Amino acid sequence: METDHKLKTYIVHNPVSGTSDAEAVREKIRQIMEEHQIPFEIYQTTGKEDIHEIVKKAIKDGFERFVAVGGDGTISGVASGLVKTELPMVIIPTGTVNALARELRIPFDLDEALEWWLTGYDTKIIDVIQARERFYLLNVSVGTSARIMKAAKREDIHKYGVLVYVWQALKRYMEIPVHRFKLVIDGRNTVLRASEIFIANSGLFLGLKSLQVNEKASLDSGKLSVCSARLRTILDYARIAIKLLTQSAEEMEEFNCVDATREITITANRPIPVQGDGELIGNTPVTVTLVPRALHIVCPTE
Repeated sequence: METDHKLKTYIVHNPVSGTSDAEAVREKIRQIMEEHQIPFEIYQTTGKEDIHEIVKKAIKDGFERFVAVGGDGTISGVASGLVKTELPMVIIPTGTVNALARELRIPFDLDEALEWWLTGYDTKIIDVIQARERFYLLNVSVGTSARIMKAAKREDIHKYGVLVYVWQALKRYMEIPVHRFKLVIDGRNTVLRASEIFIANSGLFLGLKSLQVNEKASLDSGKLSVCSARLRTILDYARIAIKLLTQSAEEMEEFNCVDATREITITANRPIPVQGDGELIGNTPVTVTLVPRALHIVCPTE
């Protein structure tokens, strides 16, 4: 159990993440840090900056610990700047989904989340996914899910949560396009037709144990799960989610999953949107690389 809570701490706070009152969250953070006499600085995101570069600058300024306050996008941005530094990252989940926090069993009650790591913790060293010189923690996907994320507006997500994604899906995708993909997985060529290519560092969908894309995948397994799905309508996605409550993806004919231990390159018959941890990151072609044991995350003691 580690308790080095006096480290110089840099806090990245996304004020429009989830439904928490941003000023109240910042005030609680200030109060707790001052009570524990921890040197700190709070950076409030605007949605326009490169969090990766903000964190890199803070490292040069001598900060020794980083706290990400927000959803999965904010957490990934902070993590991206910390890869291979061995500096610890603390997660305070205030987002809509917070899949990583759910998997790591980090408290969601705000008061508890703000303080549990100051009284002792474990450190988990996890693998990360690299794509386009940035790093992601949970997944990268190509296809319909990325299109839906591209259409969703930041302010609407803050106001309505995951319902925004549901609405965008229902509004646009009664019929889902199927694409011809070429995948190179650890040097092996595969050509297939699919509506979605899903590369997972974690086996959980939306961080829920009951929705498991691949029960063998984990954050520190040293491998990625590469799954393809050929779904025709948005109702197929709903049906798959229901089936995942009782089955793993390996048992379902709609999914085809293989492992990768190094690199996956995805090209398509035309540019297809790509997302990483819920953030749109461009279009195909894209190369995704596994970076093993790259990030130190502070976790509750077991």
